[in-house]
Amino acid sequence: MSGFKSAFIDTAVFIYYLEDNPEFGGKSEKVFQSAETNQASLFMTVLSYLEFCVKPYQEGRFELATTFLRFLEETNITCSIIEVNISDSAARLRAKYPGLKSIDALQLATAIKCNCEVFVTNDRRLRQVDEIRVMLLEEF
Repeated sequence: MSGFKSAFIDTAVFIYYLEDNPEFGGKSEKVFQSAETNQASLFMTVLSYLEFCVKPYQEGRFELATTFLRFLEETNITCSIIEVNISDSAARLRAKYPGLKSIDALQLATAIKCNCEVFVTNDRRLRQVDEIRVMLLEEF
């Protein structure tokens, strides 16, 4: 795994880390440690908060949403705004990669707009996108 100076963190990384997933929790922690070590800038969008909170709300684990908010405040992750130009870029990504979901395209387009070096995820399907370097958790 090579270092990075800026990274977009996909939703799954937050889920695995904050829920201490037995398989990927440690690897997710390495992402955040690597960012701290390299003094890297981290980015996300509100879409990650939306995706993160669905299951905890379904299961009545409301404190997990609060934990996520506290984590975001403590780690100084930039929550980028999705504007029309990003939506346009996402549409272009979906046109080029027809299997890409809208939410993934929006996340990727935001990462590209923010000039992130890497997009950190656990979704192998996103490796097809060549506009940004996609790193999987297994690389950490």
